[in-house]
Amino acid sequence: MQNREEEAISVLAKIYDFARLEDEVILLTTNSERDQQRRDNIRYRNVFKSKEIRLAFLAGAGLQVRKTLYLEAMRCQNLTSLAIKRLKGIITVV
Repeated sequence: MQNREEEAISVLAKIYDFARLEDEVILLTTNSERDQQRRDNIRYRNVFKSKEIRLAFLAGAGLQVRKTLYLEAMRCQNLTSLAIKRLKGIITVV
């Protein structure tokens, strides 16, 4: 994290004079710390207060269920066809 801060300061130093650079670094540091505190205070119930996020979550969950069911159906189909092939082999051998 310290390395990224030094990198940001070196980039900003190319843009701003020293007095303005100091103000920008303080402002960015304050905002960064405030954002980190906000992120630490987020709970699951807060996430679902937004209608768009709820809908996106439900759509994603629905797609995941569909994919799981499809893969399970394909696995069952493969097992069934394998069992049929084995039974055909047993029946023809006998």
